[in-house]
Amino acid sequence: MINYIHLLGLESEIIDIPTAMGNNKISDCIIADISKSYIKAGVPIVAEVQLVDNDKEPPDYHAVVICGYRCDQNGDIKELYVHDDQIGPYSRAIPDGNFIRWKNEWITDYGYDELSVIKLLIPVYPKIRLTFSRIYDVYLEQKQRILSKGFDPELFLTQVKDYKKYLLEQSIEEKEKILTTPLPRFLWIIRIYDGKIPMIDYIFDGTAVSPKNICTVRFLH
Repeated sequence: MINYIHLLGLESEIIDIPTAMGNNKISDCIIADISKSYIKAGVPIVAEVQLVDNDKEPPDYHAVVICGYRCDQNGDIKELYVHDDQIGPYSRAIPDGNFIRWKNEWITDYGYDELSVIKLLIPVYPKIRLTFSRIYDVYLEQKQRILSKGFDPELFLTQVKDYKKYLLEQSIEEKEKILTTPLPRFLWIIRIYDGKIPMIDYIFDGTAVSPKNICTVRFLH
């Protein structure tokens, strides 16, 4: 799969979930956060899953594509939707504690006892040099501070044309200046919400190697 992605002229970002979870700074929400970050930008996520049947060894391995999600009223992801060539499109995955383990037809219909995600493969455009892993460290540091003040954070990737189109319809400080400021083609956004109302966007250059906050947008309400 990696070779095919490279033949298409794309790069591969690989996230080993057991290794990531060994980092004390990484949240157990990592798969939900990755799904929201990339799917919002139209980027699919290939997940390698391990299927365990307690009556046999070794476990089986399979690949699916995470292509959608559903949130509750608070904006938290409650279901993932995956394309699985053994089950079909839009198979609903329910978290088993969190989305590192989930329940779907492999558990309910095919007799497996456990499904866990062990690796993610993300095809990205070569100009997106700021990987999820690097921006996620920044996001997690800010997340604790944001939550402690009673607000909710969100991390996502977008293109500058889509982002400025969104801002065009919003009330923000220094609107003309921000809309006419040249920005990189790809942007990582850390957004702060008060309930469902966007308050602040911290904009990071998605084409840079290291996280760099290049602009801050404040919404008016």
